[in-house]
Amino acid sequence: MKKTIQSLAIITLGCFLFAFTVNTFLISNKMGQGGISGLSMMLFYLTGIPMSLFYFLLNGILLIFGFKFLDKKTLLYTIYSIVITSLFLSTTTFWTYTFQDPILITVVVGVLVGISIGIILSAGGSTAGLDIIALILRKYFHIPTSVSLFSLDLFIIVPSLFIIGFEKMVYTLIMLAITTKTIDYILEGFNVKKSVTIISEHYEAIAEHISLHIPRGITILSGTGYYTKAQKHILFIVIGRNQLLKLTRIVNKIDPTAFMTISDVHSVLGEGFTFNKH
Repeated sequence: MKKTIQSLAIITLGCFLFAFTVNTFLISNKMGQGGISGLSMMLFYLTGIPMSLFYFLLNGILLIFGFKFLDKKTLLYTIYSIVITSLFLSTTTFWTYTFQDPILITVVVGVLVGISIGIILSAGGSTAGLDIIALILRKYFHIPTSVSLFSLDLFIIVPSLFIIGFEKMVYTLIMLAITTKTIDYILEGFNVKKSVTIISEHYEAIAEHISLHIPRGITILSGTGYYTKAQKHILFIVIGRNQLLKLTRIVNKIDPTAFMTISDVHSVLGEGFTFNKH
């Protein structure tokens, strides 16, 4: 019960931030948005009927299709999100702010919407609408939530150019990209590092020099070359981005022919990163 109350409180916070951002920054500047909120916004611009009503009805329709695919807990949280967001959308309309710089609004709104959606999703809820479809795609097809949302939102944003104009439609796309990246950071973490894999005949010398100059642990893996069938020793290390250049120089100095791959790691947990061994 305590965990449920905590999750609902977090979802409520995210829903309020979402509704506040929509009314204060988007509608006040007649901008677009992705998802059901964007479609509801366009209908509001065309008819003058409160956006909160469209948001509630359209999400209710999608929920009819989504309830079969969502687990009971997520379903209940989603219903709660729809109701509370609709309520906040109808009660925060008096907050307005007009931007003079359209680029600034894309950054501010992109980050705020990303934070609000990320908060809701991290608590096990959903802002409903296309998020329901995104959750279904993530559950059954393992498609990242951010990728699903971006693709689905394009079908809403592109036609909006006939209502808000071409320039604002482009700004909305930029804003969507910022939102997508922000959601990634919220869900995956801000602790972005680099994972490096090194294959070299001089692996021992490389590992020794890395240990001397970079305070990170190294794992030695065993592998077999497919064509040569030769045994390989593989070095694996996770480092900070500021340490990558030093690592690259060490490897190139010892073995310029070494095979090396570098990948982004969005969250690192464990010794040396989230705690130190005493």
